[in-house]
Amino acid sequence: TNLPHNRPTNNFSTPDASGSTSQAANILEALEVGSKMLLLDEDTCATNFMIRDRRMRMLVADSKEPITPFISRIKALYTQHQVSCVLVIGGSGDYFEVADSVVQMDSYLPIDVTAKAKAIAEKTRITADEWVEREEKEKPLRIGQPRLPVSESLQRIGDKTKALSVEKAVVGSAELDLSAVEQLVEKSQTRCIADIIIALPKYLSNAKCLSHALDLLEKDLDNLSGSSSKPSGLDAVGKWIQGCYARPRRFEIAAALNRLREAQFKMVRQP
Repeated sequence: TNLPHNRPTNNFSTPDASGSTSQAANILEALEVGSKMLLLDEDTCATNFMIRDRRMRMLVADSKEPITPFISRIKALYTQHQVSCVLVIGGSGDYFEVADSVVQMDSYLPIDVTAKAKAIAEKTRITADEWVEREEKEKPLRIGQPRLPVSESLQRIGDKTKALSVEKAVVGSAELDLSAVEQLVEKSQTRCIADIIIALPKYLSNAKCLSHALDLLEKDLDNLSGSSSKPSGLDAVGKWIQGCYARPRRFEIAAALNRLREAQFKMVRQP
């Protein structure tokens, strides 16, 4: 289903994304750079992205709703792309139907309640017609067309960097807000990410896509056989040896790049 005014959902941009659109984009960004595990907490998820119950689907038909609920794609993520999901949920029992394992926390102790959850799902099974609609959404799931950052867009902002905190940094003339990237725990990681963004253009020239560029970067970061004249590892990131970096994962590097408003991307055709 397209957006209002017939705007397609597979290729559009907006400076004011909704919660559901933001969550969908976040997931695709993680998958784009190779994530094989998604961790989702119901408390910080967009409800209409996670699920649409029977009454809402009766009121608003699927043909009128551009958002495909995550519950309708979660199985395809694993069967087609080998991406596992761990969900922390306390209010949506519909996920019992598609869960492989259900663990209940009782007084801080984990209890396997998969059999009980499956029995409840069977007892309250949705109608056959509704299940057919969900099965329709298990058709081939396309992760998305690969992208490649445009080097010139990163070079234009300048090469000065400063980590203000774990959550904020200055990259050239741009401000970088990483407050939603909760996996960052050290200011030295943020400092490293800022300098990686400045150094990234030299990897983009030989890269096929963003994930490939990060592969090339990580190859250099893994190399610890450098010297004072030719630094390696984290020392190869900055203009000089600083000793004040902590290595971030590729996922946080990609998340930062995707949150740099000055960064531009181009779509890459797949062979």
